[in-house]
Amino acid sequence: MTQVQTHSNQAAEEAQGYYRLTESSYRYLDVNGTNFMNLGKWPSADIRTAQANLIRATLDLLSTEDQMPRILELGPGWGGSRAIVEEKWPGCSYIAINSSAKQIEYSRQLNSDFESTYLQGYFEDLNSLVSQQFDIAIGIESLLHVEKKHQVLSEICNSGVSKLAFAEICTENLTEVLKNKLFNPSLKYLWSNENYTECLRNLGFNKVKIIDISEQVFSPWSRALNAIRLEDFMGHPRILRQFQFSYSALAELAKDFVVQYSLIVAER
Repeated sequence: MTQVQTHSNQAAEEAQGYYRLTESSYRYLDVNGTNFMNLGKWPSADIRTAQANLIRATLDLLSTEDQMPRILELGPGWGGSRAIVEEKWPGCSYIAINSSAKQIEYSRQLNSDFESTYLQGYFEDLNSLVSQQFDIAIGIESLLHVEKKHQVLSEICNSGVSKLAFAEICTENLTEVLKNKLFNPSLKYLWSNENYTECLRNLGFNKVKIIDISEQVFSPWSRALNAIRLEDFMGHPRILRQFQFSYSALAELAKDFVVQYSLIVAER
């Protein structure tokens, strides 16, 4: 049964506000529609394929030796990742946390062929939302909006997770990122690769690996968005222009090594 938590965390409420404004437009970034809300990894044939490829690249960092593992996903968006999780671990137990009731309902219908549990709430409330244990935690661009990342990662550890894989935008110079007003509040809680490494090791993950795939993400993603014509876009035109401007700026920051797109994998 879906549990609804109340939460006063400013960062969580800011993230929910951002996605409330942009969530529908994300679905129309690909001409054929897309069930993803993440960036993409190239080379790929189109935006939707690139988004799926990025999720596969993240999950492929984890071994398949676990038989029907218990999976926790933070931030499943429109539910497109669920089928990819099933490809990786057929028959797995799957629970996802999302703050959007609209996205949860859509995800349930999209993934009706798979046994899935979607809980409405914030990541910071993980331990009060679920009492069961997990083997693996995954997240695609989910922690970047979280201010209290250490708390969330600690709660993941408390739930028994022994392996995790995240895809995140990271920065070594947050001040430089926030000079651009387009990134406040959406990117104001970014961590560095070093922050993630130190936190995860302190939490008992003795194997931590971070892979920079910036060149396969930022610039090609920006080019793909800039190729979308306003007259063909089924979402909100203002949101598309905002996407185009902000991701072009992010691609420039990546060229100067101010931001990185990092695949983060850790194991106890």
